[in-house]
Amino acid sequence: MDYKALSRKHFDNQAAYYDVKATTTVSKFPKMCYAFAEKELRRYKTERLLDLGCGTGEMIRLLRERHPHMMLWGLDLSSEMIRIAKEKQIPDTAFCVGDAEFLPYPDQFFDVVLCMQSFHHYPNPEGVLEEVYRVLRPGGRFLLYDMYVKNRWIRALENRFLLKWLHMGDVHTYGRREICRLMEEQGFFQVYWHKIHPVMFFCKGRKS
Repeated sequence: MDYKALSRKHFDNQAAYYDVKATTTVSKFPKMCYAFAEKELRRYKTERLLDLGCGTGEMIRLLRERHPHMMLWGLDLSSEMIRIAKEKQIPDTAFCVGDAEFLPYPDQFFDVVLCMQSFHHYPNPEGVLEEVYRVLRPGGRFLLYDMYVKNRWIRALENRFLLKWLHMGDVHTYGRREICRLMEEQGFFQVYWHKIHPVMFFCKGRKS
């Protein structure tokens, strides 16, 4: 199954009304993460930030308003999402269409990489984490917000059957131990996990 093609098609189709239909699952949960992420970012001195899977750029728009000093980048697989993000003409930002496994940025470039509700779409999570680690400066942080199913049996059924049946590009939902292990294996330390909603978690790690 070509998960990237499915994700691209799904979000290209969602892009036109992604911002206005906040009650739909596809846009509701990412938008619920914005306040959590903005609050977390106040704890760090951040000059350069990448929003990985940025969608229509709403999180970057919020950050531009509240953190005018930040230099902001956004990357998404969906060309339609990026088109809408660029149309917002958010000052001093750079959006591009791209693949999370092949980030078009130099080594040690960002202070923070933010990823909200897109990680479960990545068919090669190890490759994505390797790229995130590469583009972070030493001491930089990866902030991950994603969907969560507490019961491991239900999560297993979802991963094996439901996500494939939906054909929306969803690949895998992660439990606490699984996502923490993935991040630690890619070199992140001070890995911290917290449930922020019955169906969402927050996990962060720091580059050594």
